[in-house]
Amino acid sequence: MARILSSITTVIAIIWSVVLNPIVRGQEALPVPLPVEVTDARPKADRVLTDDLDPVLACLRIPSSLITREASESFQHSSSVDRVVLGTHARGTAVCSGQVHGGLRDREDGVEFVCNISGIVTSQTCGTNGPAIVAATSDTIYTAEKRILFDGRMLSSPPATISATTKVQITGIGSTTPRLLGRVVKRVASRRAAESLPEAQEITRQLTMSELQHHIDSEFATRLASQNRKLVERLTVLDAFPRTDYELSIRSQEEFIEILLTRSDSPLDQQFGHHTAQQTNRESLLLLPATERAVLWIQLADSHGLRPGSMADLRFGQVLNYLPLWLAAPLAKIKAENSAATPRFDLVRHENWFGFQFNPDTQQN
Repeated sequence: MARILSSITTVIAIIWSVVLNPIVRGQEALPVPLPVEVTDARPKADRVLTDDLDPVLACLRIPSSLITREASESFQHSSSVDRVVLGTHARGTAVCSGQVHGGLRDREDGVEFVCNISGIVTSQTCGTNGPAIVAATSDTIYTAEKRILFDGRMLSSPPATISATTKVQITGIGSTTPRLLGRVVKRVASRRAAESLPEAQEITRQLTMSELQHHIDSEFATRLASQNRKLVERLTVLDAFPRTDYELSIRSQEEFIEILLTRSDSPLDQQFGHHTAQQTNRESLLLLPATERAVLWIQLADSHGLRPGSMADLRFGQVLNYLPLWLAAPLAKIKAENSAATPRFDLVRHENWFGFQFNPDTQQN
């Protein structure tokens, strides 16, 4: 009997070690891993960077001097004269001079820059009419108005409007025929010239005005081409703003041109309504400091955690972290096109506004 019990015990031990023990151990609770705290090792500025930090406002201010300085320069040029007045074919030279005075006018719905030009055109001619030779001078005193328009991308100008008065003086009459016949020709030519002088003056005035308009328009076309080249790189940065999300408006004051981009769904619009929001935005813009350089101002909402003075010493790369990705990229590209020694713009700040101020070392104003 004892032998049988010993055998049964041995069998049970074998079954326990081979089958039951692994099963029981498999049903035991596994150890629970301790939680690992995940921390963001990036600087705080890096964590600010998200896609929802759309600026409430963006304002590109261009100083009026960028346009007025070159547009208001006086001019003088000479040209040849070849015209027919009452049958007399006159040839000679004319000298035109002009003084330009003008500036930007205050407008809330566009840009108006008017150049008021005053000057004189003096010509000396010698003309032939049959055997008669007529020498004359003319003085045309004129005033002109040249309007310059800005559509948010480039400057253009319609033809100048001109008013003028002309005085013609006969300085000599000769003849191509000799002796008696020549004296008869000069006498007849002198009488006819005196009789037709008022009509000749009016024709000369109209012809001079037409030529003058061409010269003024050509002069300002050259100036506007130069000014548009200066504007190109300043305006390129506005391409980053999606036109579907931002409303564009342009205005002018005596000191600057302002291109304003307002976010269509800005919190101000939702809270106070569009009209009140625009008024609030205008008041905020009035507080921005004046500058002699073009500046792209970008306003971020107060909820983005901007504290007074907290970004006074930030570098360009850190400033980009406070902007949305879609805007930071084109600004970084512009910055990368220049060496660190000659940055295209300096950074300025006013409260919750970032300012990218174009550097005169690489840009003229």
